[in-house]
Amino acid sequence: MTTLNPLEEFICDSCGGIIEKKEDGYVVWDLIENSSQKGKKESLQGNFRIQHRECQQILDYSSSLTEFMGIEGTRQFLDFLDEGEIFKHGLASEISSIRELVVLHRRTHLPYYDQARHYFEKAKKDIEYWEDMDSDNLYSEDILRQIIEKYGV
Repeated sequence: MTTLNPLEEFICDSCGGIIEKKEDGYVVWDLIENSSQKGKKESLQGNFRIQHRECQQILDYSSSLTEFMGIEGTRQFLDFLDEGEIFKHGLASEISSIRELVVLHRRTHLPYYDQARHYFEKAKKDIEYWEDMDSDNLYSEDILRQIIEKYGV
């Protein structure tokens, strides 16, 4: 298995191909209609994914992948959760899944995560190998690289 160049190459969630340059990728999401507990309809942002520019559909909400990386990317992720104390509105937007947003953040900020995540199910089945692992290090660069090398055959 060829290891991708971390934080430069990504796996497209639509076609499964490699996005060879981060400048050719987009972060895409949907507005999902939801009924709130108070009975009124609201739109949640969710189904976050990384795609080639050509795999993106017209109706998708999107932003350049590079806007979700580095310091600017961290700001983008935080804005999805809370627009900050300057504004009185509270939350900037509602998201359908915090886990989904965290996974997207890991994909754009942790070296090797984007490729290693495709092997997490295989790794979970091999619990003896991982049982002594310190949970604080599960997403370290070394562990993610090991997952790719061990399960990406």
